[in-house]
Amino acid sequence: MEDSKTIQEDLEKNMQIKISYKDYVFAAFFSAACALVIWRAFYGLDWTDESYYLAVTKRFFQGNRPFREEWFTTQLIGVLLLPLYSLYHGVTGGTEGILLFMRLCYVGFSAAVSLLAYVCLVREENLDRVPAALFALSSLFYVRANIPTLSYYSIGLGCFLIYLLLRGKPGMFRNISAGVAFAVSTVCMPYMALYFAVTVVGKVYRSVRVRRINREDIWILTGIVLSAAVFLIYCAGSGNAGDILTNLPEVLEDPEHQSTLTGSVFSFLKFMITVFYQYLFWPQVLLSAGIIWSSRRKGNHERIKKLLKAGA
Repeated sequence: MEDSKTIQEDLEKNMQIKISYKDYVFAAFFSAACALVIWRAFYGLDWTDESYYLAVTKRFFQGNRPFREEWFTTQLIGVLLLPLYSLYHGVTGGTEGILLFMRLCYVGFSAAVSLLAYVCLVREENLDRVPAALFALSSLFYVRANIPTLSYYSIGLGCFLIYLLLRGKPGMFRNISAGVAFAVSTVCMPYMALYFAVTVVGKVYRSVRVRRINREDIWILTGIVLSAAVFLIYCAGSGNAGDILTNLPEVLEDPEHQSTLTGSVFSFLKFMITVFYQYLFWPQVLLSAGIIWSSRRKGNHERIKKLLKAGA
């Protein structure tokens, strides 16, 4: 109770931070950056992935269900884009211009996440406004594979960042929202389930050791469970839930990715280290190790939390 009370007092104190002239400068730069990103959305076209996301979504719009007609896990992006696809189709009566619509939705999503990051880092993490602004602008301008649209990369990264920013602070709604954001990031990147499993084990161990259940953890788990329930209800909506369950064992035996669960995980980690993060993995490891060593030496545990959260 004392820890929770202390956190609440710190939050109330941080929320009283006065608006600085740097906030107005950031608002001007951020508005200009958003205008630039919107302008960029009207140019270029990716001939592979960008159309694939909507092709999968169209399948679900026409009645297909996840893991019933296809086994590959990337199809789950279609579930997330289906509400926007249905909305656009319902308003316009077709799909002409939907690629541009999705790009503009991506700009709105990316801008919202970046703005949330700035506010949370300044008001709740007491980070100076300049690095917070640089982080927010970096988040806004970052485009995975130069494809400025809603994808499992952009939604997954954005929602995981929302989870990191909202989790652990007092408040039922914000922690449930953090849980929902984490669930969405897991749908985008199924390997995030490993992170979830490790986190749950750590939380359970801590709760047993201190003989106290963290209320915020319960709300986060509630958000995850509610999201999972909605997803499962949708998957079973066709009345052929049995077919979906029958096909699930085949997911890891896809003709292009034949392997066991363990082999699939190790293959994924090997790819991330040797290919995807070929030049960044070891510098990131050394940076994290240096931050941990420095923080432990000085006994400043809050510093490492802020730095790692900003780095993530």
